[in-house]
Amino acid sequence: MLDQSKPLLRVLLRKYGVRSITLAVTLLAVTASAAITTLILIVAEGAISPVGLLISILIPSILAPLFSGRNLSLIHKLDLAEERLHLLSITDELTQAYNRRYFFERVQREFSRSLRYNTALSIAIIDFDHFKDINDEYGHLIGDAVLKHFSEICLGCIREVDVFARYGGDEFVLLFPETDLPRSMECLARILEELEQQPFQVQEKSIKIMISIGLAAILPSMNNFDDLLLAADSSLYLAKKQGGNQIAMSRT
Repeated sequence: MLDQSKPLLRVLLRKYGVRSITLAVTLLAVTASAAITTLILIVAEGAISPVGLLISILIPSILAPLFSGRNLSLIHKLDLAEERLHLLSITDELTQAYNRRYFFERVQREFSRSLRYNTALSIAIIDFDHFKDINDEYGHLIGDAVLKHFSEICLGCIREVDVFARYGGDEFVLLFPETDLPRSMECLARILEELEQQPFQVQEKSIKIMISIGLAAILPSMNNFDDLLLAADSSLYLAKKQGGNQIAMSRT
């Protein structure tokens, strides 16, 4: 499916590559040149000149790849550079999760869409248990590595449509568009299972990553996304209060 938010040429370059588009442009140029030359020869001389037709084919077949190929390559490189800059602007540098600003942009849109079309929407707030102890014992560099390890596991468990973001420090959020509580719970349980099976290895030791998760779903009584965040935050408080390393779910 073509991305309508981008110019058509950039979309085609991403999909088919510079060589394929250059070849297509060359074929179009040759075809147009041959057709126009044939029409002119018939009108002017009443017959088709093989030499004139050959020249009309050779010239665009040589010039079109030279000029269009270079220009298309520059356009494609510019498009890729802009895409990288865009990703940097919405991504947390350390964990490669989305950043807080982008999360709030998405949650606002998804909340409005959920209310408009009466679709499900769930959100989870994730907070590390005893993360300060990891920093104190191993240092902040290892603490950062633990955060990266955790993020990689989460990104490997979620769908492409889900939004995983670093909320701040050792706190993360997960947005599940068009997803109810049971299906969201399945994903979060899978994350907990993967964390159990893949502790972070350092200095011949294993650091068990433990997290508390507060989960909430949109309700008709909610007026804005702050209500949804507050419900998830209340669930997170409950998970912490019950000992941590678990999921608490809000149903009201």
